[in-house]
Amino acid sequence: MPEDGYHKERQAFFGSIGKTLNHILVGDRLWLSRFIGHSAPFRTLDAIPYPERLILWGKRQELDQEIMTLFSHYNDDILKTHFSYEDTEGTPQSIPAPIGFGQFFNHQTHHRGQVHNMLSIAGTTPPPLDFSYFYFESKG
Repeated sequence: MPEDGYHKERQAFFGSIGKTLNHILVGDRLWLSRFIGHSAPFRTLDAIPYPERLILWGKRQELDQEIMTLFSHYNDDILKTHFSYEDTEGTPQSIPAPIGFGQFFNHQTHHRGQVHNMLSIAGTTPPPLDFSYFYFESKG
């Protein structure tokens, strides 16, 4: 997709493909900080830390590796814990780990679906998102 299409304002919650992809990364960073007990790296959900597509893509790949590494170190005991944190408005919160993990992955799915739709409307063939596709692809 041309750069102007990536940044084009659309009828979408975050306004463009680029803004939505940045939001997904911001949300992931927020939740990861909560999972490991660090302070929030962002205070707004509409932050655009990486307006340039290629830089965002590199940061997304790094973040995906961090996610896989973190979750590979967890065992079933983590599911009995809670995560305490301050939300983006500074309000103290506590959430059971299974709910936090569900929120984390559901949030990605929700907004990736929005990007998928924007790509379709723009006339670009979006990549598949269905779990079954990845399962069968991994089987060769």
